[in-house]
Amino acid sequence: MGTLGENAGQAIDLTMKKGRVSDAFIMDAVASSVMEHIIEMFWQEKGTAFQKKENRYATVRFSPGYCDWPVTAQKELFKVLTENPIKVVLSESMLMSPRKSVSGVFGISRPGCGNELKNYLPCWNCARTDCAERRAESRI
Repeated sequence: MGTLGENAGQAIDLTMKKGRVSDAFIMDAVASSVMEHIIEMFWQEKGTAFQKKENRYATVRFSPGYCDWPVTAQKELFKVLTENPIKVVLSESMLMSPRKSVSGVFGISRPGCGNELKNYLPCWNCARTDCAERRAESRI
């Protein structure tokens, strides 16, 4: 789980209240991109650390709401994450607060698993071909 904190959302809201809708839209898009980059860096760092230390690797990462994983799975994910030092809160409608927050999972392989998980993409098992987040051709 990761977050940009309250300041990002507050800055976007303040810009919107000033009537600078285009600026607020751009700020929102940039904040989303920054959050995605932070999570990507975390994933790469963990994958590299496990590979160097234990000859393991990180599987692809994905979040509730993607890959036909229902967004309602956020509830279960938040239950598993019993420690929450960054204080992200989940609403009844599955929105996280602060606004620029993300959750998700990835796996770490065990020695001897082979490459089947290393290159696995959930899209292979998904029938949705119109998904904007699609990362691979379907193998269904």
